[in-house]
Amino acid sequence: MSRPRVALIGSLVSLLTAVSILSGCSNGSGSRATATLPTQAGLPEALSRARPSREPGLFYPLVPGNHWSYVLETYTEIRPLGDTTVFRGSAVDDIARSIDCPSDRVGFTWRVQTDRYRERGGPPVDRIDWTRLRQDRTGLFELEVIPTDPYPCGPLLSSSTLRSRAVSSERLLALIADPRLRRAAAGALARLSGPGSLEASISPRLSQLEATTLVRLRYPLRPGATWAIRPETDSHGAPTFSAEVEARETLTLPAGRFRGYRIRLHSPFFGPEDSIVVWYGRAGFLAMDTRQAFLITDESGNVLGTGMSTQRERLTGVNGALGIAGAETDDE
Repeated sequence: MSRPRVALIGSLVSLLTAVSILSGCSNGSGSRATATLPTQAGLPEALSRARPSREPGLFYPLVPGNHWSYVLETYTEIRPLGDTTVFRGSAVDDIARSIDCPSDRVGFTWRVQTDRYRERGGPPVDRIDWTRLRQDRTGLFELEVIPTDPYPCGPLLSSSTLRSRAVSSERLLALIADPRLRRAAAGALARLSGPGSLEASISPRLSQLEATTLVRLRYPLRPGATWAIRPETDSHGAPTFSAEVEARETLTLPAGRFRGYRIRLHSPFFGPEDSIVVWYGRAGFLAMDTRQAFLITDESGNVLGTGMSTQRERLTGVNGALGIAGAETDDE
């Protein structure tokens, strides 16, 4: 029996994003589909970045009214077992992230962070992902969202939907003629884009409808620092998910240049091809790179194929403003 494969997503603050895949296939000899990130070329020099507001002495800008924009590239391959055919696809999502209403739970007041995904070239529908965050001088914490939790910040627009799979993944599935493989691939993609955070996807607490507090950042951040993200441990006593600060570096992003901490996630559930790296700075969440290999199995556990998915997310704007290319925007 194969070990579980963990869903990769969407930012460490919201690591499970909806997997978005544009249709496309080849016989294995075609080139990989790619998407191009927006650049700063041609931006008026009058544009400047609005710094996000932060509470005094705290690192993450968890203040209502702050908002960010990102671009998310997703690339996916599906390979049927014993066949040279490779179904390939890519997609680009624009993400609008905001700090919204308060939410009182488990003895704390949390701030709701909302992500609205809009697939380029897709229908005018926003896919909504949200989470609860709080912060003190010891760290940034998330109270994971369970399936029965209603969105706490009022009614959603009619053009929005909570955590639905991207339309482009349906187009990819439509390319698979074998109904058994298509059903199995749909199940694999649903696990990749299902509700809950990255780490919650394997937690039995979700099935028990109990929320767990996750440690997203442990302060002070410094190279070499490590912490457990979830309280659970594996059979050897190791954390099921942990984080390690690898370095502090300057990133050149569509929104400008930012100083940030590169943080790598570790888990005994990761395979040799799996990786998740995120970057945080005083401007907030800056970037994410993920790669995941996964098995495609039927209801009986028989392996029908393999899959691979990568995601690349980059900050494109802060509080409605874009950074000047080449401008150092760190405020430490």
